[in-house]
Amino acid sequence: MNTVLKYLYGPALAAGLAAGLAGCQSASDAAASSQETEAAAPAAELIAPDLLGQLSLEPAAMRNAPGRILCNGVVDAPPQSLATLSSYVGGMVREIRPIPGDYVAKGALVAVLEHPDFIRLQQQYLETRSATEFLRKEFERQQTLKASDAGIARTFEQTQADLGAQEARLAGLARELRLLGVEVSGLQPETLKSTWEIRAPFSGYVTEVPVNLGKYVAPQEAICEMVDKGHLHVELQVFEKDLGRVREGQKIEATVGGRTYPGYIKKLGQLVDPQTRALGVHAHLDDHEVGLYPGAFIDAVILAESAPALAVPAAARYEAEGETFCFAADAAGRFRKVDLSRSTEAGGWIWPAMPGALQPGDRIVVQGQALVAARWPSEQ
Repeated sequence: MNTVLKYLYGPALAAGLAAGLAGCQSASDAAASSQETEAAAPAAELIAPDLLGQLSLEPAAMRNAPGRILCNGVVDAPPQSLATLSSYVGGMVREIRPIPGDYVAKGALVAVLEHPDFIRLQQQYLETRSATEFLRKEFERQQTLKASDAGIARTFEQTQADLGAQEARLAGLARELRLLGVEVSGLQPETLKSTWEIRAPFSGYVTEVPVNLGKYVAPQEAICEMVDKGHLHVELQVFEKDLGRVREGQKIEATVGGRTYPGYIKKLGQLVDPQTRALGVHAHLDDHEVGLYPGAFIDAVILAESAPALAVPAAARYEAEGETFCFAADAAGRFRKVDLSRSTEAGGWIWPAMPGALQPGDRIVVQGQALVAARWPSEQ
């Protein structure tokens, strides 16, 4: 570029222009670098010692956290109390009995299916049974001939192998028909069935019937969903800050639909959710015969022992842009935000949900939070 400038403007003028362009480029690069640095360092604290004299601050204090741990969760049923009714073979729905909400007893008829393949399966069993009986008689004949040295060993061995294969095929077909509710011992050509039945595996309530008359149902496709409400429990979510006070056997009070159910903690989960910072807690209820439905949301209280923890005065709470927090400061005027969402509050004190959110020696802003918020660096 210097050669082009010299050609157009002469040596002296070219040198001046080149220096000017270099200066502009350096200024532009410096500005861009400054913007990138600011964007890469979002504000996590504010250093403003001059604000200390304009605010009212109180120290974070050790206070006994309430013995009542608030949490929530859902009503659930164990896997053995949930059932999806389906068929081992495909068929058309000829009859469907219950509708969602119906109570059905164990063994009650739920649906009737039909398909020509069901008839052919029974026919195949009868043919295999007849062939097996013939081979069994042939084997006995060959066995007799071999014993009297009148038979051929190879023929005997072949008959024995054929009989074994046929008996295995017959046993497989018998099991398949029993799965469909057919008692093979009484099966005869004149008793062939074109339909088979689907029955309830336990007593409970029907929650879903995704089929209708005439619909073809593929093998393993859901015909009916059921739940046994005799073993309902609750799955609670307890935040990390309260885990040290939660024990198996503790009493709980679960509220759903305006009714409170007493119960106790049965099991504690073994993994804290990395997103919610909560642990799953399995609890049983003393009485759940009426008013509880699997999937229902509940509010619960765990009756735990109180324990000392750092807390802030309730007056420190500040809300802005959908967040709830307070400002903590050290002696040098370094301010930081302390998240108060999902916190516990009682007796004019607030215990933050996140462990370690407060440190000994923290001074909490209880008046003048707006002054700190106005000076807070933008994270944009």
